[in-house]
Amino acid sequence: MKSGTPIGSESQCVTCKFSMLLRGFRESEELTYCDFLSQPILVSFQVRECSRYVHQSRPTWDQMEELALQIRPTPTLKPAGFCIDQDSQSEAAVPETAETRRFFDPGDRLPAS
Repeated sequence: MKSGTPIGSESQCVTCKFSMLLRGFRESEELTYCDFLSQPILVSFQVRECSRYVHQSRPTWDQMEELALQIRPTPTLKPAGFCIDQDSQSEAAVPETAETRRFFDPGDRLPAS
């Protein structure tokens, strides 16, 4: 629904990285400053939506890269694919030719029958 009554009344500034909240003992005693620009700006109302909102508990890209595990492929000495036993007479799997008796790679095409 566009332009309807928003659900919930908590300001986005409560969880924003750039906000500074000052609260007194009464509910009416609350000041909110936005520190996104070089000079903090007093925000005198509850913010429903902000284009510069950054959640304070989400890590930055640099922090995520620092925490990420480096996964490198390990070299293997075995060739890809599988060997077919010369004694095998399974006609359903692979037609028997001189090429398939030696080595069959799953990425290769089967010989034309």
